[in-house]
Amino acid sequence: MKKLGNKFLLAACLFLTLGCVASCRPTEDDDNTLMVFRWDFAAVDSARKQKTPIYQEIKRNTDVDIRVVTSGSGTWEEVLNRKFNTGDLPDIFISYAMDRPTSFRKWIEDGAVLAISDYVNESTKNEYPKLYERIQNYKYIGERLSYAKGKTYALPVEKTLEHGMFIRTDWIRNLNEPAKLTMILTEELGRAPFDHELESMRFKIPTTLIEFYRLTRAFSKYDPDGNGRNDTYGYTCSEFNMWFNNWIFEAMSSADIHDSTYWGYVEDGTGNLTSSWITEGNKKAVAFLNKLYAESILDPDYIATTTDEKITKFVQGKVGIMVGNIWYNTILQKFVDANSVSKEQAKQDFTVIAPPAGPNGVFGMRGNPGFWCSVCINGQLSNHKRKLALGLMEYLYSDAADELFTWGIEGVHYELDGDKKVSLMGVDKSGYNYTIESYDAAFALSSLSKWSYSYYSPYQSNYEDIYQFMENASAYEKIDPVMYVQTPLYVERDTIIANSSLEQFVNFIKDSSCYDSSSKQVGVTWGDLYKYNATYNQKWDAFLNLFNNTWGGAEMVAEYNETAKQYL
Repeated sequence: MKKLGNKFLLAACLFLTLGCVASCRPTEDDDNTLMVFRWDFAAVDSARKQKTPIYQEIKRNTDVDIRVVTSGSGTWEEVLNRKFNTGDLPDIFISYAMDRPTSFRKWIEDGAVLAISDYVNESTKNEYPKLYERIQNYKYIGERLSYAKGKTYALPVEKTLEHGMFIRTDWIRNLNEPAKLTMILTEELGRAPFDHELESMRFKIPTTLIEFYRLTRAFSKYDPDGNGRNDTYGYTCSEFNMWFNNWIFEAMSSADIHDSTYWGYVEDGTGNLTSSWITEGNKKAVAFLNKLYAESILDPDYIATTTDEKITKFVQGKVGIMVGNIWYNTILQKFVDANSVSKEQAKQDFTVIAPPAGPNGVFGMRGNPGFWCSVCINGQLSNHKRKLALGLMEYLYSDAADELFTWGIEGVHYELDGDKKVSLMGVDKSGYNYTIESYDAAFALSSLSKWSYSYYSPYQSNYEDIYQFMENASAYEKIDPVMYVQTPLYVERDTIIANSSLEQFVNFIKDSSCYDSSSKQVGVTWGDLYKYNATYNQKWDAFLNLFNNTWGGAEMVAEYNETAKQYL
């Protein structure tokens, strides 16, 4: 009996000792670490280890030690989905959120993402004023998502349109050289040009699709780089989903209503909505792309061309026009390197323009409603971690953080000369001004708030030019007024139907049997740009039947219209 009592006492002491150790040791939820995910945040971890000024300033204001979770840029969505399936989502993470409605609905239903508006609302707006403001600005999203029930589960990362049309102005100059222009006009007119035609028919920056067609045809046909080889195309874009071709679909819209776009919903002229895929405007846009492809004006590899490959083709003189991000200084230096010219000369040899207008004078590029991607907060965080996450986001939206990401820290990134902030960061080996982004890797954390800090950096070389390109893009940005209306059938079917429609469009574009060879190549009219032959009409009708009946699109659009038309 005595022996048993000793064993019991020993066990009790061991239990109490271990219990004390466990209770005295900080648990994971007691510390101030947050795991934050973006696909390319690896450098932020280096900034943490190096205690860079931007990282330290964020930590000082939030008391948060940010640890990053990252992945490859091509697999990040799969990485997030795997982490959801294993219950291992980061504390804060960037995602497509409502742009991937099937996954986002599942995250919400499983409590994997926080209903942020449950904690940031009228009763807490004094504690989280900037977070509250962001939620109010995008409150309509939660109201439009059938599965969100009016709540906010994602914080949009703000941006403006940052896409533009890049054009080789040196090629235009080459085409306008007297001997070459005379040769081109002789072919176009079927006779020698008159003197006044040598002036009036000079090639220029295109403002209409007709001018765009004539110029890109000349780029592909008349050796614009003067190397004596038939090795150029007029136009290219990039990415498998043809997103950078969206300007052509916008150009086919009517003047009075927005009835053509790429991958969205548009007005049908009767006060109702329909899917853009099945509109006459989309049919015209596809026919125009088919013409460019059939006449070897469109780069035949456009659908498989990556962003880097597209830029390389442009700067190396394989294509004359491309659409892409306004990475002006990056493209400028690549142009300098590829052509062995000065920066000043390169700036004369290409520029960024607005997309040309269609038959009704409409032009623009498809944009998002003030943001791209969103920040989600893990719905399973402890009270302590949740408050840290909300506090971090509140700071990142603050005026102080805006000042930090725009100008940096006095004495580190700039000094004052009167009221003017003068950079202390110097220039890189190519002579471009360092920006905060290139100077401190923790700058990447600004992307939890806005993407535009990079594009609008006041320190960057050629700031005035880039600023104007960005402001121009904002002016021609086209936004779907019913975006993020997500009805049950939309969530179930839209992505599948859209990808199937895209596949049909790609096939139409490269299908030689859809090309109307009677469409003119010189002296073109609007009808020549998107002329339908009997085969194309037949195949388009077959596509409409697939969309409406086989894929269930008609039922989906009818349900969508009933909910969405109130927002027109």
